[in-house]
Amino acid sequence: MRGYVERYTLCLLAILFLLLAGCDARDAAPAGDRRASRAACAEAQTALSSGNIAAAKTAWERAAKLDPADPEPHAARGRYHWALRQFREAAEAFEEAYRRAPDDVEILMALIQTRKDAGDQTRTEELARRAVELAPDNPKARVYLGTYLSALSDRPGALEEAKTHLERAAQLAPGMPIPLIELGKTMRRQGRYAEAETYLKTAWETLFQGRRTLRQLENMAEVERRRAETAYALAMCARAQDRRKEVAQWFARFREVDARIERRSALASRALSDPPDLNALLELASLNNRYGGAEESVPLLRRALQIAPDNPAVRALAVETERLLASPSP
Repeated sequence: MRGYVERYTLCLLAILFLLLAGCDARDAAPAGDRRASRAACAEAQTALSSGNIAAAKTAWERAAKLDPADPEPHAARGRYHWALRQFREAAEAFEEAYRRAPDDVEILMALIQTRKDAGDQTRTEELARRAVELAPDNPKARVYLGTYLSALSDRPGALEEAKTHLERAAQLAPGMPIPLIELGKTMRRQGRYAEAETYLKTAWETLFQGRRTLRQLENMAEVERRRAETAYALAMCARAQDRRKEVAQWFARFREVDARIERRSALASRALSDPPDLNALLELASLNNRYGGAEESVPLLRRALQIAPDNPAVRALAVETERLLASPSP
């Protein structure tokens, strides 16, 4: 009888162990397949390049399920929404990406930018200081923090700290327009108009260096936005010094760029629709070519050729784009 009880007890313990092991197995998060997730992301990018938005979204969803810890499906979705100027949706996607990769400074900076574009700067200082902590020699991280601090004129020491970060960014990336623009705006806030104009005029010149400018600012929407704010800041500097002729000249430049920004926004939503609008693809590519963004025309024309391979306007614009890309960048 005693042996039977011992065997029965051992059996119960074994069953209990197996049940507990089963619970642990069920409760543990499934291991993600990062390779399969990235393959699905690549598939989404291919679909996006061909204008198949529905297929791209399906591929991103599949990628997120294949590896729930992978930030890339969310970051890719954020980049897509940002290109369409859907800033709130972009910020939400980058928030998901950042939650999965809190030490990825590029994702962090994309989150800062999209939240800012969406009109929400409640966490800008916190996130920008984290970016500087992660990458102290990254000029973009310094710019985000410096730009935020430069707007805090009521906080003691904020403008001086902003100037320190922006000057460091300018040292780290000579010729990059953004630190120069932000330094100029900071000097203007302090009433130092001559110094502000020096920075802003140098920035204005760097904003028209073709492919170099595009690569530094990543896309033509950002290039044009920076041109507009630089022209506006120079107009305000001239107004503060009562130089009326220059005020009119810089405001005219501002309005010209601002009109292009509005047109670009309207065209982008049509060009990236499913199916894409051929006329919008061509007009947006032509706009890119005229103002230093030929590289950004390539995917647009690839879609246009898929839709209308024999269209003379498409072929002519493709030849023009190839010529611009082959010429030396200023």
